[in-house]
Amino acid sequence: MKIVHILRDANNTYAIETITSHGVDNEVELILIHNAVYLKVSCAGIKTYACKDDVEARGIKPMWEILSYEGIIKKIFESDLVTCW
Repeated sequence: MKIVHILRDANNTYAIETITSHGVDNEVELILIHNAVYLKVSCAGIKTYACKDDVEARGIKPMWEILSYEGIIKKIFESDLVTCW
C-alpha cells in the first residue's frame, strides 16, 4: 500500500514514530509543511519532501527534496492513504 503522511509540526514525535513504523510493510512518503520543514531527523528509509513555499517563507535550506503545491497534490492522488498530522 502506498501511504503519504503530511506533517505540520517537527516536534510531533508520536507522528514521526508512527510514520516510521508504517514504512516497514508499505511504500511510505512524508511531506513536510508549515513548521515541519524544520525537521532535522530522518525517518528511517522514508522518502521525505518539504513544501517549497513553506521552505521559502522561512528562509531555510532543508535537507529534503523540495515539492511544489502541484507536486504535493500529485503525491496525494497517487497514494492509497493520506494521513495529516
